[in-house]
Amino acid sequence: MPGAQAQQLVQADAHKEAVLKRVYGLEVTSALIKAEVQRLQAALAPQTFAEIQRALGNDPERFARSMARPLVVERLLHKCFDGDDKIQAPLNPTTAPRMPCLRRLKIPAQSQPPTWTKSPGC
Repeated sequence: MPGAQAQQLVQADAHKEAVLKRVYGLEVTSALIKAEVQRLQAALAPQTFAEIQRALGNDPERFARSMARPLVVERLLHKCFDGDDKIQAPLNPTTAPRMPCLRRLKIPAQSQPPTWTKSPGC
């Protein structure tokens, strides 16, 4: 992978982690990273895990930082985003009664996406 592309991935991961902290108040702990390393070790084929370790200089800290941490951040961010009512409520038909400006979901007969209709005065 070219250095510029690797740098973009590192910056994207740092941005995601900053969002996780700023928006959701969560920090990635060493315990979460350690658990992810253990999960990866159990999930990957032994030779695959060993090959990745060798590629990272057999440095456990480097493996944790470059492999486990981004996965933890991504998983936490997805869980938070998926459970964020401020973001998801307008998209979830079961929450429509709580949304004063969204009356009901119109499901077209054809293969078009469903749309919300607005209540009067919105």
